[in-house]
Amino acid sequence: MEPTSDEQRFTELHMQHCSAVDADVRWQIHGDRVADVVADVFLLAWRRSAALP
Repeated sequence: MEPTSDEQRFTELHMQHCSAVDADVRWQIHGDRVADVVADVFLLAWRRSAALP
């Protein structure tokens, strides 16, 4: 199955910004919750992807 352009765009967004989001979350939250918070950030971004620049 070929990814849609929305999926491709989101994948690129994730690849470009994941490490920065992870670093920011680690600066604010320590421990086991970091991965969950980062995942929630990108879940919210996916849900609102139509509004992203």
